[in-house]
Amino acid sequence: MISLLREFGGDVWAMEGGAFESLRGLVERIDLRSLDATEGLHARIGAAREAAAVAPLYSVADGVARIDVQGTLFKSTPWLLRLMGVQVAATEDLSRAFRAAAADAEVRSILLAVDSPGGAVAGVADLADEIHRIAQHKPVITAAQDAMNSGAYWLGAQGSHVFANRTAAVGSIGAFAVLTDSSEAAAKAGVKVHVIRSGPLKGASVPGAAISDAQLAAYQDFADQSGAAFVGAVARGRRRPEAQIAEHATGGFWSAPEAAARGLIDGIASLAEAHDFARAAGARHAPSAPVRAQGRTTMDKNADPAAPSAVDQQELVRLRAEVDEHKRLRAAAEAEAQLRAAALAEMKAGQIAGAIERGVADGRITPPMRSAVEAFATSPAGDDPAKLAAFIAQLPVQTRTTPVGSSNDGAGAKVPPAGADLSASDRAICKAFGLSPESFARANSPDLRGTTFDRRAIVADGRREPLAAFLKIPAELRAAWSGSVGTSQDDPIR
Repeated sequence: MISLLREFGGDVWAMEGGAFESLRGLVERIDLRSLDATEGLHARIGAAREAAAVAPLYSVADGVARIDVQGTLFKSTPWLLRLMGVQVAATEDLSRAFRAAAADAEVRSILLAVDSPGGAVAGVADLADEIHRIAQHKPVITAAQDAMNSGAYWLGAQGSHVFANRTAAVGSIGAFAVLTDSSEAAAKAGVKVHVIRSGPLKGASVPGAAISDAQLAAYQDFADQSGAAFVGAVARGRRRPEAQIAEHATGGFWSAPEAAARGLIDGIASLAEAHDFARAAGARHAPSAPVRAQGRTTMDKNADPAAPSAVDQQELVRLRAEVDEHKRLRAAAEAEAQLRAAALAEMKAGQIAGAIERGVADGRITPPMRSAVEAFATSPAGDDPAKLAAFIAQLPVQTRTTPVGSSNDGAGAKVPPAGADLSASDRAICKAFGLSPESFARANSPDLRGTTFDRRAIVADGRREPLAAFLKIPAELRAAWSGSVGTSQDDPIR
């Protein structure tokens, strides 16, 4: 029954494969001869058409117009399938709904609620273009509920923001055509079908006739062009490069979290959450006219839904508001970037200062060196805190030029020693000689200006005194010190 499907939807489809097979199975069970004999069938179809003609195109609550896309997409409604209980959505009806909502002064934003596997390509591209155009003037928020595949995603991707509930299947980007070559079956039945054609591509898929390679190539080219249009529309709607979208045009679909990770949707949201988002978006872009808070239905199909003049009258105001919003967002982004840069600079300066202070505390940076190190830290070669810290760590521990624990206030007065204020090298000496920090500080508290260290001895006022004696090391430790030190050339205080 491919011919009946072609009658309903055309040759090329943008539909998830499993859903297409289900639809084809249903159509194959239709017995047209028995349907023709069904009493009242045509009257039932007429009644359904009349009811649809006066049904509301959308409902409005909180300034949000909700437009539903449920079931398989067709350009126009296949009434036979609808009477059989098949959910269908016609792009012609959806186009009227969008144009009406765009012209409705009480509508501040549009919620596109989607639960569809896609469908026929016919009519989808035009509707997608229309949704994208309207979204430039009124926020269009797409909310997928369980399925937004293929042609349905083609439409949904045109929204200002696109969401899906957590269990939704999203994607299936691509198009396909189905041709049935029944020539072998006809030959086995003793039937030979002749197709009298004016060109080599005419009459493809006529029952019983063979399909030529040229005909297959023509359909392949058509499917490729439809797929390219699909990718281009999604790239436009999602504001991404076509090459990036083309990477996902495999025909496969993804869970909502994976679709979000791939940039196909903006995030996870329920229908109620998407409605709240649409309401907030509408409030930011709303005209000054009040909006009815209670839910209502509006616009029957007998009214003039296009109202292009209403859209044109509001376009300048909306464009100006959009430009002002862009300027505000840009200024906010620039201010935030400046704050981030200042915070990073402050943190970096703190890290550099900390590295220098640790170098001073470790005895690797002496007071005369400090200004040079600080100047180095401001140069391109030294402004990396991690590299500066590594550089300082490689500096040798420097010899002290003033007594430990002692300072001079400039008038010759001595400041009492602080035994706990020792560098790492001082503590190493204390450990080697078994001295407490307090006794080490007291032993070194005299004014040693003009005193020099000569390996194991101290030379002061022309006198040479052993270092161990000067440090007042107990006699019982001197022998142990002499034996442990020996004649090593590596001893820093020998």
